[in-house]
Amino acid sequence: MSPLVCVSEAWVAKGNGVVSSAEQFTKPEGKIPSRLRTSPGMTQNANVIGRNVARFRYQKGWSQDLLLTKMQLLGIYITRDILAIIETLRSIATDTQIVVFAEVLGVQVGDLFPPRQKSSGRIVGLKS
Repeated sequence: MSPLVCVSEAWVAKGNGVVSSAEQFTKPEGKIPSRLRTSPGMTQNANVIGRNVARFRYQKGWSQDLLLTKMQLLGIYITRDILAIIETLRSIATDTQIVVFAEVLGVQVGDLFPPRQKSSGRIVGLKS
């Protein structure tokens, strides 16, 4: 990993690396600063499209590099590492990235999201 530098109270990788998630913000000792840690509830369902991005890419027989090249032609510049952490649900995708993923993969934006779970219709709450 690149040497780390503190910029505006946040630890980021120095050099060509791009830091895109709290898990990657580390001090040299390897600890995540407490102000950058997120609770499990905050990150639950933060990235719901990653698996479908990978699935549609595999269905087309594309490598990560080919998908990234197509995205770069549309002005979205991300690294293969960032794509990998999006596909493995370790980082979120921006709204712009989601729209370009859909365009490049030839699917609707909604196709990237998992199907909604059907409600049982049962009302859940406290009894009075």
